[in-house]
This record gives sequence, structure tokens and C-alpha cells, in this order.
Amino acid sequence: MKIVKLTEKNIEDEHICCAISDKKCKDGYEKKKEWLKSEF
Repeated sequence: MKIVKLTEKNIEDEHICCAISDKKCKDGYEKKKEWLKSEF
């Protein structure tokens, strides 16, 4: 397993492991990425 430091520049390209890749979770996954971006 590779640990990646998320930044404003790479968050769109990286997978956040705590999100399930199921389509029904897509909204939550996107909201979490938006929240992370606001915290940078």
C-alpha cells in the first residue's frame, strides 16, 4: 500500500480510501472531497 499526501493539486486525481466506489455513494464521496479541499 502506498500512502499519498493529499493536496489541492492532487485531490482530484487521488482515491480517498474511506470512500466506497459504489455508485450509490458517489454523492458522499464528492462531498467529502469538497470538504477536504476547503480544509487545505
